[in-house]
Amino acid sequence: YSRTKRSQRDNSAAVYLNDRWSLSPQWTLTGGLRATRDDYLKETVLDPRLGLEYSYSPQTVFFVGAGRHHQEPSRDQSLSEIGNPYLKSIRSKQVVFGVKQNLEQGWSWRAELYKKEFDHFVVSDPIQNYRNGASGSAQGLEVLVKKEMGNGLSGFVSLSVSKSKRHNDLTGENFIFGYDQPVIANAVLQYKESEKLQ
Repeated sequence: YSRTKRSQRDNSAAVYLNDRWSLSPQWTLTGGLRATRDDYLKETVLDPRLGLEYSYSPQTVFFVGAGRHHQEPSRDQSLSEIGNPYLKSIRSKQVVFGVKQNLEQGWSWRAELYKKEFDHFVVSDPIQNYRNGASGSAQGLEVLVKKEMGNGLSGFVSLSVSKSKRHNDLTGENFIFGYDQPVIANAVLQYKESEKLQ
């Protein structure tokens, strides 16, 4: 359970339930439901998630998942003085398929293919400042390789490649998403001395 305060005029609360069911020694089903209430937007949303895992071996697991997600518009977009307090949350439907594997000598890796469909994107409006009026999609591949080196030392490298589209449903025009990053690469080395210090 979580509760956040965005400003003095609004509150939001969220409850999330999740569970796992073992269908057989190889198959595991996961399910979840997130309920969110936003008093400022006067909106209550339910986001179900469902996943299925197949243990090909003790080291290798294939998985698939699907779910619905909501994200509230930014503060600037939804404040009545400079935005539109009647905006609704951005909605998305997501599907992911992947595999993860533990190797010898502390090595492991994980790869995911995903596809996301969005609607209710916020766009500028000359009369209302902003309004929900755009849709889009994103698809890509994420790969992560991790190494546990012992004595509190570990690290990983990751690569994400994606392609996204945005469409203004009001004008019929396609546009570029300002925060789109088609290629992201990371390399991290970390040292964990204890449970409290890392």
